Amino acid sequence: MRKAVLSVLVSAVVLSSGFAQNVNISGKVSNASGAAISGAVVRIFNTPLACTSKTDGTYLLFGSTGIAGSGATVSRMNSIMYRNGSFVFNVSSPVQASANLYDLAGRMVAKIFNGRLIQGSTRVPFSFNRPGRTMLVLRAKIGDASVISIVNPAAGADFAINQQSKANGTLAKTAALDWLQASKAGYASYMQTIDAYSGVINITLAALAGAPNFGPNTKIFDPTMSMATIQSTMDALHNSTGEFSTQRTAYLFKPGNYSLNIRVRYYIQAYGMGMSPEDVQVTGTVEATEDGTVSFWRGVEGFSVTPTGGQAVWAVSQADPFRRMHVKGALLICNSGASGGFISDSKIDGAITTDCAQQFYIRNSVVNGAPTSGIWNFMFQGCDNPPAENWPSGGINVVAKTPLVREKPYLVFDNTLGLYSVFVPALRTDCQGTTWYNATPAGELMPIDQFYIALAGTDNATTINAALAQGKNLILTPGIYVLSTPILVQRPGTVVLG
Repeated sequence: MRKAVLSVLVSAVVLSSGFAQNVNISGKVSNASGAAISGAVVRIFNTPLACTSKTDGTYLLFGSTGIAGSGATVSRMNSIMYRNGSFVFNVSSPVQASANLYDLAGRMVAKIFNGRLIQGSTRVPFSFNRPGRTMLVLRAKIGDASVISIVNPAAGADFAINQQSKANGTLAKTAALDWLQASKAGYASYMQTIDAYSGVINITLAALAGAPNFGPNTKIFDPTMSMATIQSTMDALHNSTGEFSTQRTAYLFKPGNYSLNIRVRYYIQAYGMGMSPEDVQVTGTVEATEDGTVSFWRGVEGFSVTPTGGQAVWAVSQADPFRRMHVKGALLICNSGASGGFISDSKIDGAITTDCAQQFYIRNSVVNGAPTSGIWNFMFQGCDNPPAENWPSGGINVVAKTPLVREKPYLVFDNTLGLYSVFVPALRTDCQGTTWYNATPAGELMPIDQFYIALAGTDNATTINAALAQGKNLILTPGIYVLSTPILVQRPGTVVLG
């Protein structure tokens, strides 16, 4: 069997969708001793329904979710049928479509179709052959919208396909909307599947115990540690890695002030774990300066750096994200050869300079000047104070705003509570500038216990998929994962973070 090798550096996936559902759930949130817990947030995955429990721990979720699909798209899909061992898709005009089957726990059962439907009927042979002929969920993406249907056993050898709807005062459980969740800082979040969206569900939250295990390849630093010790640890790792080595390392810096030279070489990432880059202040360097035009596979995010000599150096080529950074000085993006890179959600106080970098994409950042020579192509999109465009005679391109974007989720550490969490930035439209400078980041803070933390050499596709099927989000810690089967991310709203 062919095996896939997953080398984790940076990834983030956020899946979303909306559905028509009615909800009426009440209950009480308490601890293991039965004492009421106030302020716990109770919600149903992937819906706008959420409330905060009262002082006596009681909560009430009531309302309905959004409606899936637009009228224009739904009208083009006249019908989906299953007859005589085949799905039959009938559309009024040609359209790109895909359709997959899921069980009621949200696990994919089979891929039915992925391609372009022609006008009229398209027959796709498919045999169920499922013991007990259980109910399934058919999720079809027609154009830009989704259609959700319940597939029920029917007379003879057929199945009936019914659009999702309310029946007998309750709701059919679907692959997209079947988890109730309660969470509060300091407590392990509560998650369970629900078969019908009505009734009373009481919740017991347990106290959160211990720090998460991010594995041996993650180094966690805090400002109370010896700066010399931190520097020595990083220098040793920097000197031991190289292109195509098997080393994978992440540095996590808790909020505070540091005097360090943070150099990132092959397969090294450095993260400041504050809500804002201003929460982690570094005096010295946060830089990449070596390996010239093959300076791949490294990254930094979440720091405010006051560079020694007034200039930071980020001389990189590809696969080198520079996110949520505040450079309190100038930024040099070439040093004896560099190919180019990506900067987002950052503020550069001084000029961006280069004499050899080939191309860069700089998005939703605050900039102050830009190189005018020695470049092939520089794209500034959604930036405050961008340079003047001089394309096609020069290499500067400017797009005023970013029409639709969500920044990558990131780890956060609360020094007061001693808790880790993951912040998922809000979706932004027609935006310019950063998410954090002169602003409070908008989004959702998710407790770390809502994540399955995978360890290379210990976890595989089986253990990871089992956690995802239970409603967990996923953090892949640094390392090389050998997978004999795919990782299946099927619940809308799932966050996958490397």
